[in-house]
Amino acid sequence: MKHQRRKIRRTAEDKVMDTVIFILMTLILLVTLYPFYYVIIISFNDGVDALNGGIYFWPRKFTLANYQQFLSDAKWLHALLISTLKTVAGTTLTILFTCMVGYGLSAPNLMFRKFYNVVLLICMYFSGGLIPYYLVLNSYGYASIHPLYYLCLSH
Repeated sequence: MKHQRRKIRRTAEDKVMDTVIFILMTLILLVTLYPFYYVIIISFNDGVDALNGGIYFWPRKFTLANYQQFLSDAKWLHALLISTLKTVAGTTLTILFTCMVGYGLSAPNLMFRKFYNVVLLICMYFSGGLIPYYLVLNSYGYASIHPLYYLCLSH
């Protein structure tokens, strides 16, 4: 025996609201994606011509010279390597420490468990922020020492 599905009737108000929501979400999508598209079309346009402005949808003077200049500089490879290492090491250390702390706090007979929970809760909601953290590292001269990043990434 087949199970019959009842079809929900859609009123005129439902159709109007669906249309309004669709139009609104489409506008939000365009406003969100356009800056990324703009960066891409500017990157394919001549740099001097881009200074004149007026480029909105297509590159006016198409060129690959910007990418040739960018890819000819070896510094970006080093920056990419550092960013990748920081991401991998930071993610690994953060997951490791989170698991260790979570395992420890899950033990009901842990001494000072309530105190640890309060301290972690306060630190979670009231972080100093990334810029003050960088300023502290910089004031001690640690901002340019790359191996130190891996020790401090789980901040």
